[in-house]
Amino acid sequence: MPSVHSGPLLTAAVALMLAGRDAFCAHLFQSVSLFEVTLWCFLPVVTVLFSLSLLSGQFARLIAYWRLVVAVNLTAAGNTILYFYALKLADPVLVSVVFGAAAWLVVFSASTHNSRMPGLEKIVMWLLAMVVALCVGLAFSLGHGSHGSYLVAVFGILLAIASAAINSYGIIYERKLSAYGVSAFAILSVRFLLVLVISVSIVAYQGLSLLPFSGVLAQGALVLVFTLVVLPALLIQLSIARTPPVVLKAIFALIPAMVLVFHTAVNAAPYSSIHIAVVSVYTLIALMGNLSTGWVGRHAVAERELTTQQVSDLKGGLVGTGPSVATKPV
Repeated sequence: MPSVHSGPLLTAAVALMLAGRDAFCAHLFQSVSLFEVTLWCFLPVVTVLFSLSLLSGQFARLIAYWRLVVAVNLTAAGNTILYFYALKLADPVLVSVVFGAAAWLVVFSASTHNSRMPGLEKIVMWLLAMVVALCVGLAFSLGHGSHGSYLVAVFGILLAIASAAINSYGIIYERKLSAYGVSAFAILSVRFLLVLVISVSIVAYQGLSLLPFSGVLAQGALVLVFTLVVLPALLIQLSIARTPPVVLKAIFALIPAMVLVFHTAVNAAPYSSIHIAVVSVYTLIALMGNLSTGWVGRHAVAERELTTQQVSDLKGGLVGTGPSVATKPV
């Protein structure tokens, strides 16, 4: 039987990997094609997991619900590519903050579509909207990277907002597949097929080598990127299953703070008081919202959008192996 502390420790490890990914990839994408990174990160995972799913009874379910599989691929591709471009174009600390805040705003919008929003949730929503606006303003004033344009940094922040919205609704499709009896493993085996197809196409179009001996590998970064990008996607299911919701949400609310630490270390730069202030404000708001509204945050859209038909399916025995949740774009 797993230790009572194994879940929180695993969740903390996943959060650290996600934060390290944001900081490291933001630095790496300044000199390496992000599609070369996604190609060599997801090719072995898709190949192995998809091959295993072919040998299992789950593949028949994937075929039966192919429309949902297509929807999962479209949202995963949009979420991943937009988020990685946001890291390339904008400050990764601001990207992490704005992604979390925007995901919260999507949650509140979905959960109150047909009901009146409670007073505290309305306050949290407006505070998060102010955090997003502040990040846009800071991106314009601070800029980022070697692009030399403040508007490019603002565009990166807008891509992070779009990624958060796509990610939130992508979770709904994954939850539907889970409700129809498709395992989290099977969903993960097909989730990045479109990302891989796009990556291969663009790498070939850019004239980059399709052999894993140039680009990323030449910089000795592929193993590290694979660990930071793919491993969290594999471990997130275990962390969700073994960690109490309140603890899980509290740990993930700290991801922007972790990104700040890693980003500062990667760039060997002093801590920015502006970054510290923005991250502190967001973390306090996120913790306040998490503790006051129950199961909210980046997973709540999926929880609150279960339709009557899905509930009926669940009661009829079409129960999957658990939620397939992408807490961060992967």
